[in-house]
Amino acid sequence: MKRVFVTCAASAFWSCLSPPEVQTCGQNSDCGTGAICSQGLCQAGEILPTKRALSVVVSGDGSVRSTPAGIDCGTTCKASFVASTEVSLASSAASGSRFVSWGGACSGSSDCNVKLSDDAQVFATFEKTGPKPVDTFRVTIAPAGTGTGKVTSGPAGIDCPTACVFDFNKGATVTLTAAAAAGSHFSGWSGACSGTADCKASADANITAKFDSDCDGLKPNPAGAALTFQTSPVTQATFIGCEPGTADGSGNLALSFATTPAPGTWHYSFLDPGGTVLGKADFPGLKTVIAQLAGYEGVVQQGSPILYQLGKDGKVVKSVTLKGASRAFNDPSGGVVVYEEDVKKHFEAYDASANLRWNFDFTPETGFNTLGVDRQGHVLVLFDGTSRYGAGTLAGFWIDHDGKNKGAVFRAVDGLSSATGIDLATRVNDGLFLSQNGKWLREFPSRGTGSQAVPDWLGQKAPTKLRMTHGGTAYALLPLDGSTATPCAQQIEIVAPSGASCVTLPFPIPGGGAAACTTGALEVGYDGTVLQLLPTPTTCGATCACKWQWYKGLLH
Repeated sequence: MKRVFVTCAASAFWSCLSPPEVQTCGQNSDCGTGAICSQGLCQAGEILPTKRALSVVVSGDGSVRSTPAGIDCGTTCKASFVASTEVSLASSAASGSRFVSWGGACSGSSDCNVKLSDDAQVFATFEKTGPKPVDTFRVTIAPAGTGTGKVTSGPAGIDCPTACVFDFNKGATVTLTAAAAAGSHFSGWSGACSGTADCKASADANITAKFDSDCDGLKPNPAGAALTFQTSPVTQATFIGCEPGTADGSGNLALSFATTPAPGTWHYSFLDPGGTVLGKADFPGLKTVIAQLAGYEGVVQQGSPILYQLGKDGKVVKSVTLKGASRAFNDPSGGVVVYEEDVKKHFEAYDASANLRWNFDFTPETGFNTLGVDRQGHVLVLFDGTSRYGAGTLAGFWIDHDGKNKGAVFRAVDGLSSATGIDLATRVNDGLFLSQNGKWLREFPSRGTGSQAVPDWLGQKAPTKLRMTHGGTAYALLPLDGSTATPCAQQIEIVAPSGASCVTLPFPIPGGGAAACTTGALEVGYDGTVLQLLPTPTTCGATCACKWQWYKGLLH
């Protein structure tokens, strides 16, 4: 039996974090209790211990040891322990030195005990004993926080966390500068200094420098095993396909599939977070519903276009008859913005109760492409820019949240070989990112008159979908719908606004094994529930059914 980094069995999902690890097998006895060996991988019940890393940084002459064993720093300063283990660290000063304090995951100078619910870092500071040299003053830096960084001094002497104690000549004014490492930020000084600007000292000073990780609060808590739901079978002759599904602000689910005649009737099942069916409803032409804080909104896209407000059970709370063929777009501040094509092309914004907030004419512009709404509720409209800026361009303008002001038309995107596959996704706080067929190209500051290249952390990614997570404070990067995956599994990468990659979460497909498959859609609901549409065979026999699994509030 050996262990390889491949993917995770569905029920071993949480055991796979940091790193995503599964166990290969040749027979059932190779797997844990309640697990079976399927396609060379342990499936359905095997739990592999999650490992968390503890690292120690020593400044000065001394060492640190751990109980249980693993850390013996100066020599071995990083070790992995089973998650939730409580590790005790003991300091030992070298001859002629004394222990000053802990920093990072511990503080003060007494015992250091760290419960490893996540990776952790501890600083240990030692200083020389005996009197200070005459005509000097001592500056001592104590690192703290969940992140990493460096404090340096002018004149030279402090280079912490390596050298955190130094005696400077009297009369000197020491300037201390904090610089965070990638993926961290400087949160501020305490002790003899405060704030985040450079710290100055001209007498004995004990100063704490706090660096925090950009990923604080962005790693998920265990959500238990996935819940599942499968529709009743329908005849293959009438079956069109399955939809991704979504979850509202309370974690209630809307799951659907479509049947003929074309363009389709969508059959919805509305579930509570635990999987209890709250209601079922059929809607001709209602391909997608947009999750709200409570319930859903969606536009029927055939026959007489209608905007529906639906309760969590799928019952129609309100309906609004629209004037022409319509497309609905999510408004993260609540509600939807609808583009209507009738005699007079225009936009209408509705709140989460389907009440009209404003309408705005698109005329005299033509060639509408798409729109996006940022987290402040400001709307960016993109349309064909050929008449203004030449072939291969899109033009754009902003409409403010109240629908009262339209910004100037500007050149939004250049160099397009086609104008298909354009998508806009919200940035943290405000503004929008633009992708084409999943490749991220441009970003738009809110209500600006131009665009710029997306940051490298996003532009260098393989084609992905981008969603908000953790209440709009971070990004989730998801695979494109219908991607081919080898092995048969999916993943979501959680990224901080700074671009720091915080964690990659594996989402195995039950029975998928190591072989390639065409995956279904992976989505993040309003409340952070992760929904996974499981693959549906191209030919499903006499009858077809759709199946989803989800993790309640995982990325809330």
